Amino acid sequence: MKKQTLWNSEWNCIVCGKQLLNICLMPDDEEYDNSGVHPNIEGGTAEISFGYGSRNDQIENLLECANYKYIACLCDDCFDEKRKLIKKVYILEKKEFIIREEE
Repeated sequence: MKKQTLWNSEWNCIVCGKQLLNICLMPDDEEYDNSGVHPNIEGGTAEISFGYGSRNDQIENLLECANYKYIACLCDDCFDEKRKLIKKVYILEKKEFIIREEE
């Protein structure tokens, strides 16, 4: 039995429901451990987080030291149509230097 992963799962656009294909899925992928790979679909993937105040909040993520995420797909057409509602951000890695007292 094939292990279900993000790579070999079936995906549909979260907006229109269109089935999205993994354009790089190969017949021999059953032998490859692809559990850490996002699908290369004809569209994009998105991580969805719900914070405090949402009825879907993920507070147990913090309380149980769990680490789960919601992953969704969006087809190119729906992305282009909804692009004005999406924020494009730069991710900056901040370094912080803290001086410690000598022990």
